[in-house]
Amino acid sequence: MIRMNKNLVSIVVPVYNAAEHIERCVESVIDQSYDNWELILVNDGSTDDSLVVCYALQQRDKRITVVDKTNGGASSARNVGIDRATGHFLCFIDSDDYVGSHYLSDMVEAYIPDSFSLVITGMKLLCNGQFQTFNYQNETVTTNIISDLSLKKFYQHGGPTNKLYITKVVKDNAIRFDTSIRNYEDLIFNLNYLSHMKAIIYSESTEYVYDIGNSSASKTYNGVEGEMKLYSFYSEALEMFDLTLLNDRKIIDYKNAFVVRSLKSLYFPGCEQKSFCEKYNYLKILSYRVTPHFSYGESLLWKSMLRLLRYRLLLLTHICCACLGGIKKAKLE
Repeated sequence: MIRMNKNLVSIVVPVYNAAEHIERCVESVIDQSYDNWELILVNDGSTDDSLVVCYALQQRDKRITVVDKTNGGASSARNVGIDRATGHFLCFIDSDDYVGSHYLSDMVEAYIPDSFSLVITGMKLLCNGQFQTFNYQNETVTTNIISDLSLKKFYQHGGPTNKLYITKVVKDNAIRFDTSIRNYEDLIFNLNYLSHMKAIIYSESTEYVYDIGNSSASKTYNGVEGEMKLYSFYSEALEMFDLTLLNDRKIIDYKNAFVVRSLKSLYFPGCEQKSFCEKYNYLKILSYRVTPHFSYGESLLWKSMLRLLRYRLLLLTHICCACLGGIKKAKLE
């Protein structure tokens, strides 16, 4: 049952060339059983009819606000939405996704008043008309005793969607999405936010629908500076918490997993336009500044990649990663 005293929930939706999908997203918000919300649609310089559609939707419900800005990326749009948010709670929905009618009520009900907790729900993945459900068991984990499993769950699902934030915490601590990088900036946002939390509340709800069919399948390359900035933040974030249940090897393995993700973002489809020199220089930086501190906690394939990096066999690392990227591209075609 929904509490009688409903706190206002601010919902931020970055919109870029989403004219075909934004109406479905907005209608799913209008249909919420929890009715105390404000929806902030941030048009990020769309070149299609997204802005026209947004204004038409605004006329249907006074709780909808439309903000028009020049193109700056999803992070920039979300930051504008944060600045406009007036609710007690804050959440994000992508314009090509949608939510079930109990999405907000499930998250608000899961939140424990005055607990300084981050609420995370499961989700449904929609691909080619088929749904795949990813859900959690109802669980509350305090951040000073985060288990290996709980931290891994948070790391794997580090996006801003399917989460409920406290707006005041975000604003008072100037927590924003880093616009200088284009990959994993949402993970940085969440780790920064989590450093101010006392607990993570996992909810079994799966009302968020992530539409894979409308999302880009390729990853975006940040460049050496951006990726190293991200790695540095992630390394520091691991030290923010009293990880009493994580030994040094486990922390190393989390960092190890990050390097693997960085290599995938560099060589997998979407990064072919980068020159050999750029990729080689990136590998050189990784070999000196990252891998000497890593153990080998990944699959045999990626253990081999990390071992090559550790011993600075950069040309061989490049050839192997490029081959893996080619195989991945062939599977997508």
